[in-house]
Amino acid sequence: MPTRSKKAELEKALKLLAKGHHLQARPILERLAQENPGDYVILHNLGMCYSDLGLLDEAIQTLAKVTQLAPNFPDGYVALGVAQARAGRKEDAIASFTKALELDPRHPHALRNLGGVLAEMGQYAEAIKLFQQALDVNPEDPRALYGLAAAHKALGNLAEADRYLKRLLASEVLPELRERAKDLRREIAEIEFKKHGLRMDAVWYCLEALEYFASKPLDTVRRVVYEIALLGREGLDIHNPERQYRLTSLPGTHSGLELLCYLYVGIAKLDPTVDIGFDLSREYAAALALFQSRGKDA
Repeated sequence: MPTRSKKAELEKALKLLAKGHHLQARPILERLAQENPGDYVILHNLGMCYSDLGLLDEAIQTLAKVTQLAPNFPDGYVALGVAQARAGRKEDAIASFTKALELDPRHPHALRNLGGVLAEMGQYAEAIKLFQQALDVNPEDPRALYGLAAAHKALGNLAEADRYLKRLLASEVLPELRERAKDLRREIAEIEFKKHGLRMDAVWYCLEALEYFASKPLDTVRRVVYEIALLGREGLDIHNPERQYRLTSLPGTHSGLELLCYLYVGIAKLDPTVDIGFDLSREYAAALALFQSRGKDA
């Protein structure tokens, strides 16, 4: 294949990969690899394509060849390590990432991925060091931020974990990672609820919601619940009472915790079997007892 055609075909494949069109890029890269078996750049991209498609045996075989053809190319070892980690070969992955770091001690992807494997193995303190080093190189790396948050949560450092999650959610991030970060924040909030026992502010907010919904038709309850649920997908800050939210279906401004209580009470009226992801049952029960003691019916 003429050099110009080879370059054009490779650029075409790389553009497809960048758009996530791995299935379309695969045959182009396979053809290029067959015609240029000693070109480690082509093989590197083919191996990563295989890895992202879940063809892990093919990925590992191809990327191992890359490290043989280009033993001083750290990206080859990183890609090999990722494929090995995906295949559950954690020790092999650690060896590959370590080799990449021998070649480039500040390689952000090697640092972050090695941290990820160690975190999966429960070595959270070591993982945190590596994630932090990755952030030192690339301060806006969303996966390093998420890794730090998850590792700190696992060690019980909830405030530190939430700090990194807030930083992550304030940046541009892929939807899948954003949802994972929101889920992790909800888990942290749930732990905080349980750790501190009955929250009287939540009790009063639940009582306020019971009194508000008591005179409203179910359609109004549904509108409030739906709007809070939509807002919650972006992440409600339930720890900061200074942060206020405004809804079209509910008058006034409200804190994140207050809206969470309205959501819980509204769901309890509409369908008590639904789990909103936060256990406010004790606070709700206390509020309901107060509400009924006033001769009212929820």
